[in-house]
Amino acid sequence: MILIRLFRRLRGTVRFEISGVLLERFLSLLAWERIPVWDVERRGQTLTGCVHAADYRRLRPLAKKAGVRLRLQKKAGLPFKKRRLKKRHGLLVGLGIFALFLFGMTRFIWTIEVVGNEIIAEETIIQKLEEVGVRPGVLRRGINVREVERLTMLGVRDLGWIALNIDGSSIYVVVNEAIPTPPNIDPRTPSNIVAAYPGQLIEMRVYQGQPMLKQGDAVYEGQVIVSGITQDSFGQNLLRHARADIIAEVYREIEIRVPLDQTAYEETGSSARRNFLRVFGFEAPLFFPRNIARPYVIDRTETPLMLLGVQLPITHRSEAFTLMREVPVRFDEEQALERAMFELEVAQAAQFAGGTIIERTLHGSLVEDEFVLRASYVVHINIARPQEIYLGDGLLAFSWGN
Repeated sequence: MILIRLFRRLRGTVRFEISGVLLERFLSLLAWERIPVWDVERRGQTLTGCVHAADYRRLRPLAKKAGVRLRLQKKAGLPFKKRRLKKRHGLLVGLGIFALFLFGMTRFIWTIEVVGNEIIAEETIIQKLEEVGVRPGVLRRGINVREVERLTMLGVRDLGWIALNIDGSSIYVVVNEAIPTPPNIDPRTPSNIVAAYPGQLIEMRVYQGQPMLKQGDAVYEGQVIVSGITQDSFGQNLLRHARADIIAEVYREIEIRVPLDQTAYEETGSSARRNFLRVFGFEAPLFFPRNIARPYVIDRTETPLMLLGVQLPITHRSEAFTLMREVPVRFDEEQALERAMFELEVAQAAQFAGGTIIERTLHGSLVEDEFVLRASYVVHINIARPQEIYLGDGLLAFSWGN
């Protein structure tokens, strides 16, 4: 699309208007004569459109034949500036060379944008793409999209899915992150399932191993629930890697402490700005180096430079710094409670991930210069934790089970 717009500007375009009853007949004559027309708009008995400058003179006999009135609205493009540039041969040659340069630049990739990532850093994905040959300045036709997607999937951990979409000189990388799985013991290692927390068993799903307890039993932390030591039909001991999901009702507590004396930040009224120019992947600062006093809030913006509707491989990046200063503040009880509740929500989401909170009891109080929030929970959660079996000198008494 970019090349088409550039080509039309070089050839020159004319926007025309026709009015009359037989507008469709005029359009049929254009199609019969194979005259390209675009940006066609119709309002009642008036129709506007664009043609190449060289084709406009062919419209008058067709308009007369169709019985419509033709009127020129606007002229644009290089041919209509010939008179002004006629004596500036160097400028014309330069424009021609620049047009060829732009045509060549559109055959390369100049910008890469990653969307969809939350946990995986964008720099990690960009670095892996560079390792497999996708970077600013590479030829578009030299990119094997499927192979790049496959190698990136293999090289970036926690990446569940990736798609490369090439649009002109830009690549849009759409990613979907995999759901992380908790670390576990090597499945080749004999292990028991023990309780991560004390509680009461309410559901046991044993996939491999010998259950040592049953539903409804109480369990203490570290107690073996499923043993990796089993016996075959001949009474021989076998070592297995026990696997199970053990859902228990557990009682947990979380304590949050919020100091009443806090530090807030407010704007000083001063600001600073830095500008950069990125050309072909190289970034040049447009300022004299100087230190900017912390603390500050930074706002970054990037603007690609355009010429005649074509995006150049040149980007302007601006960094605006809003300077801040520390201001001591003292929370009242309500403000401290609000902060403590926020921290509590974060803590319980981390501790009880995958579990169900059945009951929560809160108690908050001021203790000297702190607000202390204590939360008591009744939670249904998977307490299964693999624990390697230490064989020691008894290795000969056991054999591996399949």
